[in-house]
Amino acid sequence: MTTPPKSLFKYVCPERISILKDLEICFPQPGTFNDPFELRPSIGGFDDGKQIEGFAETALRQRYRKYCLLNDNRWTSFEEFKQDAIRHKAIDIEALKKQGPLFQNRINDEHLRLIDATIGILCLSEIENDVLLWAHYTDSHKGMVIEFDATHPFFSVALNPLSDIGRLVKIKYSPDRPRLNYPYDTEDGSIFLIKSEQWGYEKEWRFIQRLAKRTREKKLPDGTTVYLFALPPAAIKRIVMGCRMEDSVRQSLINEIKRNPFLSHVVVEKAVRDPDRFRLVYKSIQQEPPTGIEFTNSTD
Repeated sequence: MTTPPKSLFKYVCPERISILKDLEICFPQPGTFNDPFELRPSIGGFDDGKQIEGFAETALRQRYRKYCLLNDNRWTSFEEFKQDAIRHKAIDIEALKKQGPLFQNRINDEHLRLIDATIGILCLSEIENDVLLWAHYTDSHKGMVIEFDATHPFFSVALNPLSDIGRLVKIKYSPDRPRLNYPYDTEDGSIFLIKSEQWGYEKEWRFIQRLAKRTREKKLPDGTTVYLFALPPAAIKRIVMGCRMEDSVRQSLINEIKRNPFLSHVVVEKAVRDPDRFRLVYKSIQQEPPTGIEFTNSTD
């Protein structure tokens, strides 16, 4: 198991000042992530004759239950129903062979729904200053970066040493999509922590928790539910404000930190554009140049 770095970073939009105000942080469900391949391995087994037979049997049983329900006929046994439908079985099998991708997506959808009902994932990065991460996750540099103490007990509450739930785990990046045979032929959850190498620049770590351990849940205006977990203030080390953060947001952030004595240890910095290079420089807010300087053209 890879040891996490001492600090990990969360790039967030300006509205996430609520993290400091309420000392709560959201653990989103993986079904809401921006990667459409998230926790969706390639699923094999549809070219296996016996496997297809099993799928056909499952489909037939589902059809039998629907038949009994619609016709209120519970006297026909499954075997009788099966014999009556046997002449269609070859057609069913051929249809399954042709519709493998459809069933693959359905299986992935169902599996992801089960995961979404069970766990939330806090996504972090080991990179403290990346222009792309700033652009993608902080509303184009209007938000902030939160530096967490990855050694804090908050990030290590796993009860099962064989489980990734309750501990920090590192994402692996691969040019190949992970593949499993259906029914899943492994209990190794690490296969669900593999992403395309195109995401490798994020250098992502994840903290996985059971939604049952949430502090509270909140309904958003669009009807979705977010799951919030209590965040110990000692787990926060530093806040870096984006170079485009609005003054009102910036002042609110500073006020929240000043208001709470438990956040007095938090270092506050601001990202500024390097005048010569394509990079951001982090400076303490006490190091900012004075405002109101006037520039005039001189003919002397």
